[in-house]
Amino acid sequence: SPSFPPTSKRLTDPESPLYGRCTLRFWYCLSPQWKWTHFTWKVVGAGSREIWESTILKGDQIGSRCQWERAVVPIPIMKSQFSLMFSVHTDQKDATSTSFQMADVSIAAECFINDTSESSLPSVYNLWPCNVTGPHPPTIEQCQKFYSETDETAQLRIEKSGWMTWIAPERKEYRVELCGASGRSFEGRPGGEGGCVVAILELGYDEKLEVAIGQQGSTECNE
Repeated sequence: SPSFPPTSKRLTDPESPLYGRCTLRFWYCLSPQWKWTHFTWKVVGAGSREIWESTILKGDQIGSRCQWERAVVPIPIMKSQFSLMFSVHTDQKDATSTSFQMADVSIAAECFINDTSESSLPSVYNLWPCNVTGPHPPTIEQCQKFYSETDETAQLRIEKSGWMTWIAPERKEYRVELCGASGRSFEGRPGGEGGCVVAILELGYDEKLEVAIGQQGSTECNE
């Protein structure tokens, strides 16, 4: 990776809102045919160390389905410049049969915030399905009641069922993260986690984003 500056000194203060929030986040896919293969992330710099290791896949775990998982890995305090290194380790004779899928790799901005002013922390706006589950979207009334108890009300317009309009409070870049719903557990098998996409958008003051918000289902399909 590129070189990163030392991490924030505020990460060591248990009273700071940044405490414990310096993380490496990514999605990865382990294909079960890669037996005796594992993958690692390491911080490289003063005090280099391994910070994440995938599960080693053994012969009795071989299958055909790629399994996507999300990892959130704490990054240790780094007092000097550092970088991140990803490695693949395999005992297979034919290394060309080993590959790895990874997506949406990011480092939390909190790793590098040093300003003592709490106002320097970026604002976070969350859009929710208003505590509604099932096949029908929340009504305007349900969402108005739900958001009346949150801090997001000033930036929202709820004018039709299942849709919300978010209004940018100022001209700047915004990091938008959208995640799909998790699958429902069925016959003892856990549902898969919903995938996420991330985009950086430059929005002007009072510019609007219209967002459809889904909700968790409530019934199983027996067909």
